[in-house]
Amino acid sequence: MAAHSGFEIGDFRYVDDIANRTYSQAQKPSERFDFDALPMRLEDTAKEESFQRKILQQLIANSKNSRDGIPADFVGFDYCPLVFDYCFVALRKISQDGFRTPYQYSASSVVRWNNWLKFFRLAFR
Repeated sequence: MAAHSGFEIGDFRYVDDIANRTYSQAQKPSERFDFDALPMRLEDTAKEESFQRKILQQLIANSKNSRDGIPADFVGFDYCPLVFDYCFVALRKISQDGFRTPYQYSASSVVRWNNWLKFFRLAFR
């Protein structure tokens, strides 16, 4: 997506189970958060299938952890949320072309066409 739109990835952080990590960090605010210790890394994204598998395995492991330790008011809901992840990506413009909105792209026209069909089916139900 970045390369297609004229960008390179300057930094990438995939924070799994962000509610639990945020709460745990808030309990020890003087300690620095070690982003390098996160299980998902930029190099993991090189192979899409293995990256997706790693995310799924981590999601299952995180879902098994108890949510009882996180107060509901900390996450802003009346209940503790399901496990959810955030992905933070810093992009750097590397082409001289005008700005093109980044979007998910596949080199295969069949895949691109199927993605558009899925989008329109969802958007115009």
